[in-house]
Amino acid sequence: MDKLLLPKTEVSKLVKSLQERFSVIAPVERKGQKVVFRRLESYEEPCLDLDYTLSILPPQKIGILPCWQELFGFKVESPNLLSETEGREQVVLFGVQITDLLALKRLDKIMESPVKDVPYWKVRERVIIMGVDYPAHPKAFQPPIEAKEGLFDLFLDDVGEDYQILIGSDKGRDVISRIPLRRTAESPEKGPPLVDPILADVEKLKSAVELSKDSKLWDEMAELCIGCGICTWVCPLCYCFDVCDKINIRGEGSRERVWDSCLLRDFARIGNDINFRESLRERFYNWYYHKFVRMPEEYGFLGCTGCGRCSAYCPAGINIKKNLVRLVKELEEKT
Repeated sequence: MDKLLLPKTEVSKLVKSLQERFSVIAPVERKGQKVVFRRLESYEEPCLDLDYTLSILPPQKIGILPCWQELFGFKVESPNLLSETEGREQVVLFGVQITDLLALKRLDKIMESPVKDVPYWKVRERVIIMGVDYPAHPKAFQPPIEAKEGLFDLFLDDVGEDYQILIGSDKGRDVISRIPLRRTAESPEKGPPLVDPILADVEKLKSAVELSKDSKLWDEMAELCIGCGICTWVCPLCYCFDVCDKINIRGEGSRERVWDSCLLRDFARIGNDINFRESLRERFYNWYYHKFVRMPEEYGFLGCTGCGRCSAYCPAGINIKKNLVRLVKELEEKT
């Protein structure tokens, strides 16, 4: 089969052609050394940054699960909804790295069962995912990739002076069929990505976290952690949210979905001012337990793709990989 090649010098032309048909979200802005995904204006000449090592927020938290989302509007005196969020525009998430592609595939499964998250899918079904090769961030630790199939609609594979375009879905094939590209019969060979051993043995990691509730690690982390929730907000696989109703003096209002975090003190607060995870130690352990114990049990995969954002952006300097290595070592010493 012929391979499609795109010269790296023509990536901006590709994005401009996509802008004619879609709303495009891409890594185009730098804040210091950090890259930011944002929605391109229709008139804007894209200045892409595809060599970034880490974005501040994963692209799915810009284009699919934003920090604020109106679910519907209402009027107190009317039995009918004024509006309902439908996600009508088609969006291209351009330049998504492999750890975020993997997270998005896992997030799709989470949002599909056991109960389908309708607001998520109303947006997700209209999103085209374009991945890209990238230099790994020093704090990232590569997870095992089950298979590239199903991770993207299109993928820009770095083969030197060109990107080889891999087609991952009919949706991606339709998008790229309208764009003239150079073809070649040769397919450059690329070695498999390096896998960090800490994420390779899911069962061992699961046991290490599950049996660590009495570990001194959690006391030490509770001393360091300030409970800000940044690690959860930058994580591509954290999806906790709160729902609130807002109403004005005219009796018009809206129901909104906003980000929340299990590391915040009020997250587990219920009626009569009871909090079943009062201490920061409990909340910190619960975050690890959900990612490395509950999610493997419920879905068969970890709630972590090794992107390294939680370590890179933690104001207290907490490193998740170091913690996992220590927990595995403690498990091995017990057994």
